[in-house]
Amino acid sequence: MTDHDRKIIFFHFVKTAGSSIERHFKGAEHGETRFSLHDEKNKKIIVTREYHHMSTQDYVNMNGLDIFEEYFTFSICRNPFDWFVSHFFWDIEKYHESKIKKSIPKERRRFIVEECNSDFNLYLKKATDRAANNPNYHFKWPSMKEFMTGVNIVGRFEHLQEDFNLICEKAGIPPCVLPHAKKSKPRPHYSEFYNEKSVDIVYDLLGADIDHFGYSFERKRNG
Repeated sequence: MTDHDRKIIFFHFVKTAGSSIERHFKGAEHGETRFSLHDEKNKKIIVTREYHHMSTQDYVNMNGLDIFEEYFTFSICRNPFDWFVSHFFWDIEKYHESKIKKSIPKERRRFIVEECNSDFNLYLKKATDRAANNPNYHFKWPSMKEFMTGVNIVGRFEHLQEDFNLICEKAGIPPCVLPHAKKSKPRPHYSEFYNEKSVDIVYDLLGADIDHFGYSFERKRNG
């Protein structure tokens, strides 16, 4: 999401409260978009092209390095163990939405609901077994580290408002209370969905992000 007035680019990694940030900046949340700005000083039109959940590398490839280096850039990361659970339930929700709309769900969503009975640990086991036995089956997730390479600052989902205030300060804009877009149903702490094997599976899949951002698997603290 590009805000030319404030000279800010936000890189929205999926399931990191990015819709709340985009809503604050009144950015487009879906599809490919165009933004233009008349630059009085240089007498030219600045046009940027982007799509939802666009990485820094894709942004630079489509719009060039100059605007990426001139504007303030930021993104939000999230504990990959928590992120994986959130994405799992989001896939289930989208599967049922597709059924209601009589459209065809994505293959991964059909696999989760129809073959794994919406069971988190069973899904991880069956998906990795399938990947091991079928070289044409790709069980891969996007890398946060690669997605947001080169941004000026990375906030954390775990203390979103506090980090967003810091981002606003660094960007030279007034802080605000973020709206809560796309509220999800309450669910237990992410650790309650894991067994020992599934912890290892997610670390194998997302270990680079876990290590890069200094996350770990944490059990819920009672009280």
